[in-house]
Amino acid sequence: MIPQILRVLQLQNDPSASTDGLIHTNRYVVTMTLFSMQLVYVLVIFLIRSLQINLSIKMNSTLVDAIYSKSLYISTKSRQEFSEGKINTLATADAEAIVGFPIGLNNLLADAVQIGLALYYISRVFGYATWVAVGVYLGLTLGQLVAAPFLANQFKNYMAAMDDRTKIIREFLYGIKIIKFQAIESIFLKTINASRLNQLSGLSKLTTMLVWLFSAIIIQQNLVPTASIMVYATLGYPITAENIFGGLALFDALLGPSGSIVSQFASVLQFGVSFKRVRSFIIAEETRPNEETVILPSNQTPNGSALEFVNATFTWDPALSESQKAAPFSLERITLRIPHGACVAVVGSVGSGKSSFLSALVGGMRKTSGSSTMYGSVAYCAQEPWIQSGTIEDNILFGNDSARLNLQKAVSASCLEHDLELMPNGLGTRIGEKGINLSGGQKSRVALARAIAHDADIYLLDDPIAALDAHVGKDVFDNAIRGTLRKKTVILATHQLHLLPKVDMIVLLKNGRILESGTFRELMSKSNSGLSDLMKNYHVDDAEKSNLAVNTADPNASTIGRTAKYQNENAVDEDRRVGRVSKATLSSYFASCGKTIVAFCCMMVAVGLLLTTFSRIYLALWTNDKLHLSQKDYRNYYAIIGALDAITFCLVSGFIFFATYRASVIFHNLALNGLMKAPMSFFDSQPVGRILNRMTVDVRSLDMNMAMPFINISGNLVTFVSSIIIVAYSSSYLLLQFSVFSYYAYSMFQYFTTSYRELKRLSSIMKSPLLSHISESLTGVDSIKAFGMQKQFIEQARLKVDMSNSSTMIMSSAQFWLGFRLDMLTVLVIFVLLILAATNVSHPSSLGVALISGLSIGESLNALMQLISQIEASFNSVERLNYYAHELPKEAARSLPNDPKNGTWPSHGAVSINSLKVSYPNRPDYLVIKDLSINIIPGEKVGVVGRTGSGKSTLMSILCRIMEPNQGIIEIDGINIATLGLDTLRSNIQIIPQEPILFRGTIRSNLSMQSKYSDSEIWKALEMVGLKEYVSALGEKLEDPILENGNNMSVGQRQLMCLCKAILAKPKLLIMDEATASVDSVADSRIQDSIETLFKDTTVLSIAHRLNTIAAFDRVLVLDEGVAVEFDAPHVLLGRKESVFSDLVSATGAVNAAIIRQVASEHYFNYDE
Repeated sequence: MIPQILRVLQLQNDPSASTDGLIHTNRYVVTMTLFSMQLVYVLVIFLIRSLQINLSIKMNSTLVDAIYSKSLYISTKSRQEFSEGKINTLATADAEAIVGFPIGLNNLLADAVQIGLALYYISRVFGYATWVAVGVYLGLTLGQLVAAPFLANQFKNYMAAMDDRTKIIREFLYGIKIIKFQAIESIFLKTINASRLNQLSGLSKLTTMLVWLFSAIIIQQNLVPTASIMVYATLGYPITAENIFGGLALFDALLGPSGSIVSQFASVLQFGVSFKRVRSFIIAEETRPNEETVILPSNQTPNGSALEFVNATFTWDPALSESQKAAPFSLERITLRIPHGACVAVVGSVGSGKSSFLSALVGGMRKTSGSSTMYGSVAYCAQEPWIQSGTIEDNILFGNDSARLNLQKAVSASCLEHDLELMPNGLGTRIGEKGINLSGGQKSRVALARAIAHDADIYLLDDPIAALDAHVGKDVFDNAIRGTLRKKTVILATHQLHLLPKVDMIVLLKNGRILESGTFRELMSKSNSGLSDLMKNYHVDDAEKSNLAVNTADPNASTIGRTAKYQNENAVDEDRRVGRVSKATLSSYFASCGKTIVAFCCMMVAVGLLLTTFSRIYLALWTNDKLHLSQKDYRNYYAIIGALDAITFCLVSGFIFFATYRASVIFHNLALNGLMKAPMSFFDSQPVGRILNRMTVDVRSLDMNMAMPFINISGNLVTFVSSIIIVAYSSSYLLLQFSVFSYYAYSMFQYFTTSYRELKRLSSIMKSPLLSHISESLTGVDSIKAFGMQKQFIEQARLKVDMSNSSTMIMSSAQFWLGFRLDMLTVLVIFVLLILAATNVSHPSSLGVALISGLSIGESLNALMQLISQIEASFNSVERLNYYAHELPKEAARSLPNDPKNGTWPSHGAVSINSLKVSYPNRPDYLVIKDLSINIIPGEKVGVVGRTGSGKSTLMSILCRIMEPNQGIIEIDGINIATLGLDTLRSNIQIIPQEPILFRGTIRSNLSMQSKYSDSEIWKALEMVGLKEYVSALGEKLEDPILENGNNMSVGQRQLMCLCKAILAKPKLLIMDEATASVDSVADSRIQDSIETLFKDTTVLSIAHRLNTIAAFDRVLVLDEGVAVEFDAPHVLLGRKESVFSDLVSATGAVNAAIIRQVASEHYFNYDE
């Protein structure tokens, strides 16, 4: 329409001019037509955008729902192919790429139509010169499209590296406690950085290609109109305002999409990459019904059976050991019938298949032959209790409101009443992810309470008593397993052999086969009984074996006093900034970009502003021949200006890409370093999903989302400012109009940006609960499947997706609010321009410049404000990473100049604790350890006992400075540990945790993370813990892979691997946190022998629930509410009438107590000798 307007004005000045092609000769009709078209365009375009965002949100909800739902049903084999980290990436980055496809495709089609129409109208203005534009345009566009597949390939490599990095960070976060205990943060830092380098390799190639593509776009936007105008002038066509400025308006319509057409095409290719990744997951193998244990209603049992196996064989999927030559572990030819209401104990040595037996029942193993059927509903307690973030009540009810009827009964049977009394909000007390503020015993009892509350027919319990104190374990067994559940079918995998006389049936496993089954009396009376051999190792003599029940101690016997008051709830809300992005954040980011680069870019933008402004003014001078130059000189100078303009903006885009790449690298490294130095209290208070959100989503935002807005801001800023200058040059009336326009636009922008900034922050925070839910669900998928709670968890995920998408919807609505108003202002500006034209206020040349600039000024200001708000919102990711980099609390220094040299300390292992007082960081007013003073001589073996919350684990944390004391001194070999660097201290103390953790890698890398030990040393250590035969049978031996979380080893085997590491380290101080809870009596006996022989000169502190394990120790420390109530030899304490330790031993039962007393006595007198 601009050529139409200019021709009508020309007609007013020259009535003899041709009217061919004019839609109307009345200037007011043409003016109103253009105004109406602009108005309709604005309304239609925002309607389209609204429909697009609605579609994208619906697609995102559908995709994330499909990915999450699939993750709960895939087979074990598929779970190895699609790690938890990769599934997280699929639900975030890949879903985002797929969601952008319909919008990109729609815009691509719209752009194609716009380009076609623009070329048609250009041909009508420039005639044959149009073919030059077509040739240049198509040549450069095709070159860009040819490069697009390479762009997609680099994006694919980037995403693959992101999967790997996410997987490593997840592993780091879930294993953070043992990582700090072992002082191996530097190893994980190197591993994460190595993965990040792979990601950056793809990103750098991606960035390089984008620089070339943007340079091609910039050259295209300058070369197409310049070449066309030059050829047009060379062919002798008249250089008039109508032709030149009308043509430029059409070139803007032609070239407008060129800036986005490549990115739109690239988004289509990214869609292809992400679609293939998501598709491969959606069609991944699920566990087939015929490969699982069939679960039928209890009323369909044919003969009163609760469970029936007939020649059933189960195996772990080959993917668990696909790189191994050895066959995966299997349960072979299981034939077994368990009657309804029976209490069955499944026993056997470490690695015999006890946990696998229960896993086969809940669908964790694949059935390859035979039949297996359970009759009735199922409840499951995993060996490693799965606890969700939320309240204790949430964890027990597990999304099942009907379980509320059994809530009190479940709490009572699980012996949780006492613990709940000490918690700040009882059942409403919030607990963090994985039960971070619960002890191991509390987690086991919460999981057991969950099972009881669901009132199932069959209970599958994987040794929930192992982590409990002796008297609590006895109460739980009597009150829950043989009390509340006495009429239920209970299948209990356990190493607690003293409980066997109390169960109805025993199943003894060996190497995945049932060696024998029957009652305790039947099996013990058999000749060559496997159970009899097992019991011998458990130190039970023949007279005691005949007892059908274990006598218990006097129920009124005093036990340890009340536990320490429960620590305050650890979980904290995610930090969130308010208000404008701080100057410190901006300064930090631009400093990371490189101050010299930023200054150079600013200078180039200023040069580009001058060139762009002068090029438009130069055309006005040319059309009026104000410079009195030849047509050749006009053409040459115009070409030079255009070339310089293109070169300038190519440099700007290239340096912006490089600067943002540099900033992303620096911010990731700073945030990761800050995370590595954060204290354990920080990780205790943060869900894994929240940290993952920052280290994946926010890092990706800096990687991918910063350069483009900055480039577009620089381009639109130049267009806007140059347009203002040109308007001022053309007419003072127009300058006044644009001043008013700019004022109103700025006012709206200020109003908008305050809300939009906060919405972006909320949007980032809203993603964390979804990521946490996905992470938690993937960790506890076996429990979810066993309880049949997949649908409930899918509903929870949908609610979290809706919460996340609601913030996206509101953000988009806010953008529409601003964009619509700015576009309407632009329409009004054009209307005023047209009125001025219709009233002969402006000369055609001036009006031509003004109209082109007027269109540009509205569009560029609209885009500029949208981009500024977008980049300000994107700085939310900068803020969040900057917080990790500079504001996280930090631990003490890793090393100090006066630290002892490696291998010189500790030399003896003497420990002295004087006047120690400790409180939790969030409860500084309440002491967990109160004025503790003890001395431990070198080589002494000390057991630490006490009720939950008495301070046992806190003491261990203090010794390694995982926590810092309020007061007091701890010395090891005469050196105050507060004066040592953390790495120096922790690397010289070995700890065997209650929850053994292995990391992805190999058996060798887990035993020798810093490659300090030879093969012969490793094999010898493996032999000492009884794992040599197992490792020798593996195809790759020491190089055999350990999967994520050590999932291809049993918990008992993992505990033995941790013991093996301690043996290799030869420490002078060893801390054991119930290190034998998941091993059988043979392995336990071997560990006790190792303590006596291999650790003869090592000072050992062992937190113990199984009191048998410390009966032969030199002394026992009994803690009660943080106070050392007893500290003496076990035999001495057992001889005292009022001894708390004696009461604890008596609570294990008369038979077991007698054994403990005998062992303690023998050790005491042998020790004295």
